[in-house]
Amino acid sequence: QVIYSAYSKGANFNTLEEQKKASLELITYGLDSEFYIKERNLQLDYSPLGKPFLRDYKDIHISLAHCRHGVTAILSRERVGIDIEKVRPYNIY
Repeated sequence: QVIYSAYSKGANFNTLEEQKKASLELITYGLDSEFYIKERNLQLDYSPLGKPFLRDYKDIHISLAHCRHGVTAILSRERVGIDIEKVRPYNIY
């Protein structure tokens, strides 16, 4: 399993389009770095439950998460899941 993340400093991923673009860049980098797949025009498909997958690489599992301040992707040969949240103060009392 490999996790890739992109966090903004100042500029944000305000639109879903910006978040999707960053997600695809992370997946493209991960496929090249970890699986030696040099795919440049990735098209993600989505299951009925919204889980992303690559039609041509069904043995590679993907999970994506994004928020205004970051995007993260995990690629694995196993089923995976990931989430991302903005770090904020937490007080247990």
